[in-house]
Amino acid sequence: GMAQLNKGGVSFYRSKVDGFWTSTFTAAVYATHYGNLGFAFNNFDLATQTWLGEELNSYTRSFQLSFAKQFRANVALGGTAKFVQQKFEQPNDIPDASASAWGFDLGVLVHSLFPDLTYFRRNQSFPERFKKFSRQRLPGVSFGMALLNTGPDGFVFVDENQKDPQPQILRLGVALNAVDTDEIGVLLAFDLDKLLVVRDDNFAKSWFTAWDNGFDNMGFGAEIELYHIFAVRLGRLEFLNFSPNNSASEWTFGLGFGPEWARVNMVRRSIPTGARNEKWLLDLVLHY
Repeated sequence: GMAQLNKGGVSFYRSKVDGFWTSTFTAAVYATHYGNLGFAFNNFDLATQTWLGEELNSYTRSFQLSFAKQFRANVALGGTAKFVQQKFEQPNDIPDASASAWGFDLGVLVHSLFPDLTYFRRNQSFPERFKKFSRQRLPGVSFGMALLNTGPDGFVFVDENQKDPQPQILRLGVALNAVDTDEIGVLLAFDLDKLLVVRDDNFAKSWFTAWDNGFDNMGFGAEIELYHIFAVRLGRLEFLNFSPNNSASEWTFGLGFGPEWARVNMVRRSIPTGARNEKWLLDLVLHY
């Protein structure tokens, strides 16, 4: 996605669920003739815990440097190098547990495959004032693949023999822009996640030893948009390996209102993931 920006941009995201976590993400992209450069800071704070009257704060944060380029008309490649820090505060006089590691992300996006699969129609007499509400969505099928948090480096808190591997994840996604007219838009999406980590294996060996249970997470959903302003979304998440002998699933429901450059989104889903504690999450997207 970063490769498709023509001039660059700035992004800020913050999400807070009381009693669980606070997540903040800040990023900037600068476009050049050779590709797009990006920097991001990602901070994930666990909820403050109180132990014998002492407040304990823990976090995971990363500093990320990215590069992405559109290598062909419909093929984009990108990569990220990240430095990750973790800290877990301990009560009383117990030393805090902290660790750091280097990691890498790699991604590829192939879009506009089979464009004739999109039912496309634009009304030339559409009122002039509504053009500011229109959005450009890629026709046909888009396919993406990402390898996240890979690399031989791990988190060592106390003992080298108890090194925690990074959560190396393989993610696959497919989307179909089924209908794209002035009045209605229909988008269908499907994705799969696989955790490629086995604690006793190194990061390369885990590619071959982590497949015993198949994929870990699966999701599919649909969005129906009216006049580029109002959107209704429905999705289902399948946690295939939620526990050693069990799976879990949940339905998600969402609403969006406003043009793409200034949109309010709401989603109803379980917090934390896979639990039976449903909450409404709200976000505001400003884009120029």
